Amino acid sequence: MQIKSQTQEKYYVTLTVDLSPEEVESGLARAYKKVVRQINVPGFRKGKFPRPMLEARYGVEVLYDDALDALLPEVYDFVLNETKLEPIDRPEVDVVTFEKGQVSTVKFVVTIPPTVTLGEYKGIEVEITPTEVTEVAVDAEVTRLQNEHSRLVPVIDGLAQKGDFVKLNFDGSVDGVAFDGGKAENYELELGSNSFIPGFEDQLVGHPLNEEITVNVTFPESYHAAELAGKPAVFLCKLTEIRRKEVLPLDDDFAKDVSDVETLEELRAQLRSNLADAAALKDKEARREAILSKVVENAQVEIPEIMITRQAEQMLKNFENSLLRQGLKLTDYQNILGKTEEDMKADFRPQAEKAVRHTLVIDEVTKVENITATEEEIDAYLAEMAKSYQMEMDAFKGIVNAQGMLPQMVSEVNYKKTIDFLVG
Repeated sequence: MQIKSQTQEKYYVTLTVDLSPEEVESGLARAYKKVVRQINVPGFRKGKFPRPMLEARYGVEVLYDDALDALLPEVYDFVLNETKLEPIDRPEVDVVTFEKGQVSTVKFVVTIPPTVTLGEYKGIEVEITPTEVTEVAVDAEVTRLQNEHSRLVPVIDGLAQKGDFVKLNFDGSVDGVAFDGGKAENYELELGSNSFIPGFEDQLVGHPLNEEITVNVTFPESYHAAELAGKPAVFLCKLTEIRRKEVLPLDDDFAKDVSDVETLEELRAQLRSNLADAAALKDKEARREAILSKVVENAQVEIPEIMITRQAEQMLKNFENSLLRQGLKLTDYQNILGKTEEDMKADFRPQAEKAVRHTLVIDEVTKVENITATEEEIDAYLAEMAKSYQMEMDAFKGIVNAQGMLPQMVSEVNYKKTIDFLVG
């Protein structure tokens, strides 16, 4: 084998490889052993039909496809070993010539990672507006605690209000005809949550227990059930239970009940401190994202379409897994939105392109700065991962090594070190 020519345009490398007549013959011989087992010729045992007679009867060309199937993987391995290319996709293969007894030629078009030209990336400064901790935010935290520690008290004689938690029976119809999902008993609902058809919950407000209530609504035009979309509906309802949230009064006793401090003022100070810590973390993350965005923005890179496509496919797969954890199927979600799988991949495309660009630029900084994880850093990362999976370190390392995941782990540590380098 001999590489006859090699050219590159952007991230496409075109290589032409010549095969000697002897190498072609090697492929034909292997092809013969395969083909001869598949044919039956009267007077010959299966697999014993001589090759010269086979070629005379069927033509040597009958062996070409199988010969190429045997040879092409070896030729491609030879190309990669000789050129040290790192392809990111399957090659395009063109058999230019292939003939017994002749020098034969195969052409490969290999897609390689794109060239990244870094711009300014060291010592980048960004301005971040610090997050202010206001008394309004502290009040909101106090209210949150009140709601968390509230209790629901039955309402026997009063009327339902927005914010109440109710149980109701309902029986719906469209044009006097019942429909699937339109009937339930003791259905739990928070009035004002807007989880029902627009206007439904508002018409329950102001009614007592066990009163017959007629609710008139119209299904939205975008309703997922096409047969109901835009249709007026009537629901006959009855409230079977009303419960109202009762919050504790804001005093020192409240502070003692919900925290480890003694007074309401101490509680507010504690909440203010917690908000300040959260704000500092948020500002730090905002600064980090701003710096990384600037580094990526300053770099130049033209991304192969295959990298964006694969990233979009992975994002869709991750989204599908997320739905499955919630007990939903991707097909059901697509039906609700009226979208195909290709539509959803297209939706992910801008996000996928941004993610690929980010990774390429950060990886280039890693290479240029020769950032390499130490053995201690790798062990610390593996220990952290083992802890998250509630496993012993040795057992986790055994799985990582057995599944060939160590290079990925090292890459993740290098990535983190590079981010720290850029941000720090």
